[in-house]
This record gives sequence, C-alpha cells and structure tokens, in this order.
Amino acid sequence: MSPGSHGSARRRARSAARRAAAALAALLACGCAPAREDPAAAARAAYLRNDLLAADSAFARALAARPRDAELRAWRAETLRRLGRLDEAEAEARAALAAAPGLAFAHTVLGNCFDPLLSDGPRASRDSCLAHLEAAVRADAREAEAWLALWKYAAAGGDTAREREAMRRVDEAGYFSGPALAYGQWQLETLPEGAVLVTNGDLDTYPPRLLQLVRGVRADVAVVNASLLHWHEYARAVAAATGLPLAPHAAGRGPTGGEGGAAEARGNEVLRGWRELARRGGLARPLAIAVTVPPEAAGDPADPRLRLCGPYWIVAADTSGAAADAERFRRAVFSIEPESFAAPLVTERDRSPVRRATGGSLAHNLIAATFAWGQRALAAGDAEGARMAAERIEALARRLPHAPDVSEHVRLLRAGRP
Repeated sequence: MSPGSHGSARRRARSAARRAAAALAALLACGCAPAREDPAAAARAAYLRNDLLAADSAFARALAARPRDAELRAWRAETLRRLGRLDEAEAEARAALAAAPGLAFAHTVLGNCFDPLLSDGPRASRDSCLAHLEAAVRADAREAEAWLALWKYAAAGGDTAREREAMRRVDEAGYFSGPALAYGQWQLETLPEGAVLVTNGDLDTYPPRLLQLVRGVRADVAVVNASLLHWHEYARAVAAATGLPLAPHAAGRGPTGGEGGAAEARGNEVLRGWRELARRGGLARPLAIAVTVPPEAAGDPADPRLRLCGPYWIVAADTSGAAADAERFRRAVFSIEPESFAAPLVTERDRSPVRRATGGSLAHNLIAATFAWGQRALAAGDAEGARMAAERIEALARRLPHAPDVSEHVRLLRAGRP
C-alpha cells in the first residue's frame, strides 16, 4: 500500500470518529434535556383520575396553544360541567361546535348541561337536553354516552323499543367491557323467576339491562335503578311494568332532579315500601336488592329476612325458603369465572372519571361474596366448602386488576374459624 493510501485511510478514520462523536453528543443531549410537558395529555390524565381542577387548568393551557381544537374544547366543557360551572361548560361546548359543527361529544355535554335530572334551576330543560342528545347520536351513532342518557328517558316513558335501540347502539360501540357484562350476567343468572332486581348505579344497571334487551338474557327479570326512583315519571313506569305499588307521593307530579338529599330520600321511601311489603308477603314478585344499594335503602344486613345470595339480597317473608336461597348463594359463588374479570372493568370509550375511580369495587364484590359464603360454610361445619372458597378467592385475586389484599380472608377460611 502506498504512503498516500495510509494518509487517506487516516483522514477517513478521523472523519468517522468526528461523526460518531457528534452523534453521541446529540444523543446525550436528547437524553438529558427535560421533556416538554404536553398540556393536552396532562389534562386528560388529570381528568381521568378525577382531579378536575388540575384538568381544567391544563385544558386551558392546551387551548391557549390550540384554540381551534374542537375536541379539546369539548373535553374542557365536560370538565367544567362536572365541576358544576355550567355557564362556562355551555360556552366551551358551543365554541367546540362552532369549530366542528358535527362534534357529537360537544352535543352530549350540552345535553347533560340541560338535563333536569342532573341540574335544577332555569337552565334545566328537558326539550333542550333531548334535542342535543339526539343531535349527538345523529352526528355519531357510536356516541354511547348520549345513547345511555336517551335510554333513561325511554325507560321512564315505557318505550321498550327505544330502550332496545339505545342499548343495541351502546353494545355496537363496544362501550362496556367484558368484565362489566360478566358482572351483569352474574347478577341476573341465579335470580328467582320473575324477580325484581333493584340496582344502584351505572355499572350494575346498564350492563344487565343491555344483556336483557340485546342478548335476550333473563327477560323475565325487571331491573330497577334505585337512584332514579325519586323521578316520578320513572317510578310510575316501573310500577306499570312490574305491578309493584307506589307510595302516594311517587305517583304524583313534582320536581325530578337536582334536589340532592330530598330526592334520594323520596327514592329510598319507594324502595322501603316495597321491602316492607315483601317482608309481609304482599308482593306478587320476588324482590332482590343488589349489594351495591346502600344500607339506608336496602335495609339492615343483620335483618334475617334479608338473605345474601351473592350479588344481591333476597327479601323474604318467612324462613320457608332459606334452604333454596342458601343453594342460590352457593351457585352464584361457584358460577364466577375468574378469567372473565381479568381485564379492566371500564373501557377507554367511557369518559366518566367516577366510574374509572370506583368501578373496581364491583369486581371486589366477587371476593366479598365468596368470603361470605366461605364463612357460612364454616359455620355449618363444612371445612371443605370453606377451603374451596379460599381457593376461589386466591384465583380471583390473581386475576382482578387492583385486587385487594386477601391474605387474611384466606387465612381465616383455611384456619377453620367463621
């Protein structure tokens, strides 16, 4: 090789070294420089963990940089609505529609702003509420949250066909997770024939109703939402569909929402009347109250005529059906398939931060029911049944997202102490 060749090789080596050093410096600089916060991502994260004040501040910063972003405006509008700042929520939602006239999310926010069941005062307008909800589903047939709000009004109007359409659309949108539907199935499958199941919230009401209306599961059961019983129109529709009587106040006319404790007390009075009739044998249908219903409405769990059967209590008139209810409880516990509850209970399509924060409690009811059955087995001297309950609790804890610590439950059942 000639001397010139050696010099050329050295120059190429020095050049390659300089390029490598420059690349390394750039890489190190990228790694060490602080990442810039994305206000929109920060806002969404704060919203989904139900930190609404932080979410509002972050959405405002994001909109300062992206004022024409209609989706961001709709998210801020929903945040403001949940904070109770309805004038600002309405203004943001209308600004979102000005930027994107077909934005279903913004129409849903406006529908909820005007919903008499969610707010009172001069803003409440059923006509405006329904007009915006209908506009939302016309703009996007997969706008599940608008369909769920429309379902509520269809149920109160006794319009089963519209109820079915709403739930079919929700199902097509993939709004409810497999575990949410599995919990709904668990609620329905062991109920006595023709039972009335009283539920409390969203995730213990919508999924079983969807299963009934869309998939034909246990159509003989009447699912009644306790938190809507203060609404006279809904209470009358329930009475007409189930044959259950109403207290005189519930059959009349009056305010429908936005009354806080007074409205809740009226709903509780309706349920309390049914419960007392069932205790006296005066109801034509079996009455079941979901374990999600609070004790002030469901009754004292120590009452011997409230019989736990897994996902619900049966209100009994006497002791004659105790053996059948004990068998119902056993079937409910051992029908649980842990794998069916392995995924998160709430899907990405669900915008409710409250359901995200509290939805896991439904799945934890599976563990609580299994432990209660295991304790009952121990009290009856059935050590093998208690051991099986302990094994099932361990299997659930391995699969449930954010499962509670079950070590003490398992220890007590294995130790043979009720």
